[in-house]
Amino acid sequence: MTDAIWLKACLGVALGFATGVVFVIGHDCAHRSLVPSARINRIMAQVAFMPSLHPVCTWETGHNKLHHGWTCLLGKDEGYPPLSPQEFAALPPWRQALHRFYRSPAGLGFYYLVDIWWRCQILALPAGFRDFRRRDGWIDYGLVGGCLLAQLVVATRAGMGGALANCLLMIALPFVVWNFVMAFVTFQHHTHPGVVWYRDQREWNFFRGQVRGTVHVQMPVWLDVVFGRIFQHTAHHVDKTIPLYHLVEAQRALEDAYPRDVCVAKLSLSNLLSIIRACQVFDYEAKCWMTFDAAIGRVSPVVPAGGLPTAHEEAPRWNLGCELGFVAWIGLCVLIIGYSIVPRAALVAPYGDVALAIYLGLPGGLMFYGAHLLWQFLARGRGPIRERVAGWPWHDKLVATVVAFLVTDATWAWAVG
Repeated sequence: MTDAIWLKACLGVALGFATGVVFVIGHDCAHRSLVPSARINRIMAQVAFMPSLHPVCTWETGHNKLHHGWTCLLGKDEGYPPLSPQEFAALPPWRQALHRFYRSPAGLGFYYLVDIWWRCQILALPAGFRDFRRRDGWIDYGLVGGCLLAQLVVATRAGMGGALANCLLMIALPFVVWNFVMAFVTFQHHTHPGVVWYRDQREWNFFRGQVRGTVHVQMPVWLDVVFGRIFQHTAHHVDKTIPLYHLVEAQRALEDAYPRDVCVAKLSLSNLLSIIRACQVFDYEAKCWMTFDAAIGRVSPVVPAGGLPTAHEEAPRWNLGCELGFVAWIGLCVLIIGYSIVPRAALVAPYGDVALAIYLGLPGGLMFYGAHLLWQFLARGRGPIRERVAGWPWHDKLVATVVAFLVTDATWAWAVG
């Protein structure tokens, strides 16, 4: 109900996180563990899943039965199953590039969007109807479709501002943010150098999957409370009927009983990035993680005593030409979309297109390149500054370009009215 683009964008991001918080409540209800009544649990799950567009029937099949029933077993568990080195090496180049993107910081959310939500939740309609009553399936999908339709009606008919901006910032943006929140949670709970995945069901058992295959991510207490204690995840997997308000004491008891078996990791950006860099493909015979480059023979994998594979990789070289080209590329993209959004910028219109190019393109390119340098400096840990700011993957540059589109032009549009 506001026509300020910058405020819509901020609220859109907030809605994405709020969708994740509400989903945690629905997740507990879908396990029939939040309240004693099974019927009330299911009704609350249906309501709580509506903003994230998840039908309860397919979630109960994919998550409750497969993910919880066969955690870390390839072919059963849908939660970020890793490819083997041989499977990755056999992919065509475009599929390898796509898989690298999906297991990068910029691509985690898109993997959840495409491979889990769309494939396993929306397209899994027959399985949802087969495992549950057909009437419940129609109700679940009807609620999801009705929620999306209501959002579109409000955005295009009742909301202030342009219909397209409302749909992008108040429907699409929150949904993308929600997918990244969900991917962030799912990935960290079952991807870690100490977690073993299994291809052969005879090697797998309940203890290996639920206790050793699930990570307790230690978070600040306030953030853990906001997300419904879902990060006390080992206890949740050992007994999914434990309600979220009893998970802390259950997790503590589990870690006291099995201190050598429960995997515990602290939440930090450096830890997350190190896991993403190390845990890319999984050797199901050697029971260890490898990098993509080691899988295709570009580098030689080295597995030290701790079981965490590394690789002899050449340090990224400083390439000033490529970096300046990236600045120019972002500036050009910002200019193109910015010119279409604010073609008559009051501050520079009298001076022609050249002034508009400088006004829109150069600040946008420099601003986001500066953010890139700061991100690399903080994320790469100790070491020469040259190595800490070079070698950004192409897919992260692509995402930065899209972010530059949205944030920079929303800022300029707001500034020039």
